[in-house]
Amino acid sequence: MSDILNWFSNAGQDVWQWVGETNPDTWAAAAGWTTAGIAFIASIAAFKQVRVARAVREEQAQPYVVAFMEPSQADQQIIEFAVKNFGTTAAYDVRMECDRPLSRTSSDGGLGSEPVGLFDTIPVLVPGQEWRIFWDSGIERKSAGLPDRHEVTVFYDDSHGKKMKPTKAILDWSVYKSRMWVDTYGQHHSAKALREISSLMKSWKEFGGGVRVYVRDGDAKDEARRMPPGGKRRLKEVNDRVLGRQGPQNTDGSASSGNDVLEESGGAANSTESE
Repeated sequence: MSDILNWFSNAGQDVWQWVGETNPDTWAAAAGWTTAGIAFIASIAAFKQVRVARAVREEQAQPYVVAFMEPSQADQQIIEFAVKNFGTTAAYDVRMECDRPLSRTSSDGGLGSEPVGLFDTIPVLVPGQEWRIFWDSGIERKSAGLPDRHEVTVFYDDSHGKKMKPTKAILDWSVYKSRMWVDTYGQHHSAKALREISSLMKSWKEFGGGVRVYVRDGDAKDEARRMPPGGKRRLKEVNDRVLGRQGPQNTDGSASSGNDVLEESGGAANSTESE
């Protein structure tokens, strides 16, 4: 332990002696070299930052084309296949490869399948633009026995003709087989409701123009609903008697007299007889 303390003591004395013997010119030169070293290190750091910023700008200012599948806005059971440019610049010469052909259930109601019509090449796809097509209905595909998993790779170039890194997508129907969703009504449903209203209004039109109007006597119908059991029959009998119709038959086959009908009908019959 004492040897270590002696070594530090001797080293401190040597340093102090060197500082005392060093002239001001040497210190000025050392300060200049130190400043140059710091400036060199700062320039290296700035150069790296410039390269990173340039790479970020280039990545942001490039197309980004992806293939995907999603439910249709018209019906959640309908799945559409789409290719969209999510980037900020246009994509050129867009091509696509699939590990297996995309197919859908037969459109004529049969048990077979039919291929999904895909493009060969899209000359240009501007930012936000997409290509979309009906793929299949989840209800019909569930029991069709068609493959679920598809791997799609999209190839494209940027505005300078540089080939971009291909984007790969995994499209899996099994994700949609057991899903649940909440119906959201939008513009499509509003247009559908307006078409239904228009069709209904056309069915109400009379020949030569105009609209048929149905009138309901609500008070009379409500009063009839409030009558006790048998009241409607007695009221009909009274009305038939007053209007000169044949009255109801008794159990022995003879017609009931007006007095019998009036007595059975109670207050309503008395009122009619007074008149």
